[in-house]
Amino acid sequence: MRMVYIKKDPSEVERISTRVNPGFLGCGRMQFKITSLPMAVASYILDSIGFTGIVDSALEWDPKQCIVTPGDAIKAMVLTMVMGGYRPALENVWSKFKGQPLQLYFDSVTDCRQFDPDMLARMLTRLHESDDVALFMTVATALRTRYGLKTKACHSDTTSVSVEGAYDRYDPEGRALIRNSDGNLVFDENTIEITRGYSKDKRPDLLQYMIGEAVDENGVPILSKPLDGNTADSKWNAECLELLKDVLKEENIAYVADSKVVNDPLVSTMVSENIRFLSRCPSNFHHSLLSRSLMDFDLDDLKPIENLSARKNAAKRRIVEGSTVFEGTVLRTVLVETSTLAGKGEKAVAKQKALTESRIAAFDNVFNCEKDARDKTEKFLKSLSKGICDIGYRLNHEVVESRPRGRPRADGADIRRADRWTVEFDCTLNETKAEELRRREGYIMLISNIPSREDDPEHGMDAKELVTLYGKEWRVEASFHTKKRPILVERLFMKDPGRAQALVTVVNLACLLRAIIQVLLRKGLESIPDEDLPHCGRGMGVLQRNVTTDFFVDSCTNCYIQYDPSTNGYMLFGDDEDIRAKAFLNLLGIPPDRLFATGRGEINTP
Repeated sequence: MRMVYIKKDPSEVERISTRVNPGFLGCGRMQFKITSLPMAVASYILDSIGFTGIVDSALEWDPKQCIVTPGDAIKAMVLTMVMGGYRPALENVWSKFKGQPLQLYFDSVTDCRQFDPDMLARMLTRLHESDDVALFMTVATALRTRYGLKTKACHSDTTSVSVEGAYDRYDPEGRALIRNSDGNLVFDENTIEITRGYSKDKRPDLLQYMIGEAVDENGVPILSKPLDGNTADSKWNAECLELLKDVLKEENIAYVADSKVVNDPLVSTMVSENIRFLSRCPSNFHHSLLSRSLMDFDLDDLKPIENLSARKNAAKRRIVEGSTVFEGTVLRTVLVETSTLAGKGEKAVAKQKALTESRIAAFDNVFNCEKDARDKTEKFLKSLSKGICDIGYRLNHEVVESRPRGRPRADGADIRRADRWTVEFDCTLNETKAEELRRREGYIMLISNIPSREDDPEHGMDAKELVTLYGKEWRVEASFHTKKRPILVERLFMKDPGRAQALVTVVNLACLLRAIIQVLLRKGLESIPDEDLPHCGRGMGVLQRNVTTDFFVDSCTNCYIQYDPSTNGYMLFGDDEDIRAKAFLNLLGIPPDRLFATGRGEINTP
C-alpha cells in the first residue's frame, strides 16, 4: 500500500524562534563557547531547507505540550551521526551538546539536558506513526533542489543489516507489537519485521532487517526505506518504482538496478508507464530471451571503448549493440565483453563437459532386461538433455554362460545361459549449445528501453553511455557501506520494532546529509586547476579531488568556532585550523559570516 504524505499547514506548527542572527567577528578576545566546524556545516545545510519546519509539519504533536519541537529533536539525533566519532545511544545524545552554543542550532532548546532519552524515544514513536518514507523523500528532494543536484539516473538495490537482541513484544498471532504515542502496545502493518532472511552480511545466525535505497549518480539518496528482514529484491523494486514513479517520469530519470528488476510484470509496467530502465538481462526472463538474443550478436562487430576508470588495472571492454522484442515493444540490448570475465566462458564449457562425462562414467550400464535397459537409459539421458553435449547410445546384447559350483558335467547340461544388455554411450560437444554457454558466462548483456541519441537527442544515450551508466551501480553499494558502519547501525539499543524503524530513518537522514556534504566538496573542487588546489589535505598537503565527508569531519575535528553570547558574535580560530576551515567553507559555498544566519537568503553553491 502506497503511503501518502499530508503536509500540515504552517500555522498549525508555528512557533516563535529564539535564535537571533549572530555577527561575524574577525578577531578579538571573548568570553566564548566553543563548537566544531563539522557540526556547524551540518546544521547550516539542514537549516538551508528549513529541516525542522519540514519535520514539525510531518509529525503529529501538540506545541503546547512539547517543550522541544520534533524538528529540533530529530535534528539533534542527525547531527550526532554527522559530527564523527560514534553514534551515541539515546541516553547519551545530550552529552554531545554539552557546552555547545545551543541557541545557534535550535529554536526550542536552551539546555542540553532537555535531550533526555524518554523525550527522544517518544519523538521516534511520533516519527514512526508519520509517513517516514515521504518525510525522507521530501528532505531529499529539498536538498537536491536547493543545491541544484540533477541526475540522469537513479541506482536501486537492497542490503541486509544484521542485529542482535530479542524483540519479544508479540501478539497471540506472532505479530510484532509497537508502543504508540499513548504508551499502548498495538499492531501496525507498516512496522518492519526484524526476522531471519537471506543475509548479505553472511550472518544467517542473526536476525536482520533490510534497507532498500535508490541513489542518484552523485551517490545522494533519493529514496531510502527500512524493510522486513526477508524482503525479496523483486518486491523492493516493485515498491521503489511505485514510490518514485512520478519523479522518474517528470525528471526523465532512468531506473538502474540489478537483474531482479527484469521480470515480465515489472518490465511490462515500466514499458507501459514509459519509465526508462537499464539492467542486466537474467537467463530466466521472458521465455529464455537471453539465450535467444545472445546468439544474434556477431562477435566480429565488438568495438573497444575507453576505460571507465583511470586505474591501471581497470577492466577493458568491447561492446556491440542489438535489439530484441518484448510483448511487441523493441528493447535495446548491449553485449559487453569485459576483461574481468576473460576465459570464464571456456572454463564453464570445460566444466560442464567434464561433469557430463563423469555422470556417464558413473552410470550402471549393465542390465538383464532389454526393457529396463532402454527405460533407465532414456530417463538418464533426459536428465542430461539441458547440457551442452549430444549423447547417443546403443544396446549391445550377449548371452552369458555360467556353471554352478562343483564338478562340471561332461554333457554340458549344467550350463546356465542368460541374456545381458550393455549400454554404450556416444558423447559429443554440441557447438551451438557450447557457444551459447560461452556467451552466457563470458559476456554481459544489458537490456533497456532508453532511446538512442538519434531518437532522442536530449535524453537519449548511445551504447557506450549505457555501459558507463550501468558501471556506476557501485554508488548504491557505497551508500550501504556508510549505513552499515559500526558508528551508525551496529547497535540499535531498542526492543520496540517501531522505534527501531524510526531510528533507521534517522540514520538514513544522516547518511543523506553526509552524501550532500561530500558532493558539495567535490563540486567545489571541479573548477579549480590542479595548481590552485587548496592545501588542506593530509598534513596540510594538497586536497585530493575525491575528498570524502569522513575526511572533512576527521580533518576539521580541531577546527573550532568561538561564540560569545554576550555580544552574539562568533569567529574561527587556530592558525592551520583557521586556514583549513576557511578553505572547506569556500569549497562548500558557505560564507563564513553567514554560517549561523537563521535567514539564509541566497546560498553560494559551487
